[in-house]
Amino acid sequence: MYEDRNEIKLQKSEEMIVLAVEMYEAIGMFVKLFDKLLRRERIDNYSIIVCESKFADFGEFLKKEKRRSDILVSIEAKGGLYALICPQTEADGDYYFFKRLSDELYRAHSEEIRAAVLSVSAGLDDIWDCIIDIMDAYIELKFDDKIQDIVLKTRR
Repeated sequence: MYEDRNEIKLQKSEEMIVLAVEMYEAIGMFVKLFDKLLRRERIDNYSIIVCESKFADFGEFLKKEKRRSDILVSIEAKGGLYALICPQTEADGDYYFFKRLSDELYRAHSEEIRAAVLSVSAGLDDIWDCIIDIMDAYIELKFDDKIQDIVLKTRR
């Protein structure tokens, strides 16, 4: 697909630019709300988890497994790409949540899940900063030569 995987950057890939805009449209208002809650000290942090799986009922699986306070958003349902916006969740909590989801999906349906996670504990100057950070993590997950199932990033 790509000759040089090191050249896959947000600014160099039409597919990733379109996905960044779709992600902004899907989760932007939620991120703005959580940013306001963070600035008003009603929450200490939040996380954005962009996850994908080839499992046909992945959205329903996530809906069953998430906490009541987590927001589930479909980014590309056909492609199995979803976002979870999770209040009061730090990077290590995201990791264990992801591992629990991954283990459950594999045990129940022999399917795998991959996720890019951005943990946010400081107010944003611009929501696009957050979208670019999570897109960079997703690009690393999707196109990095290392075999990995989760990429963790933080914004402090």
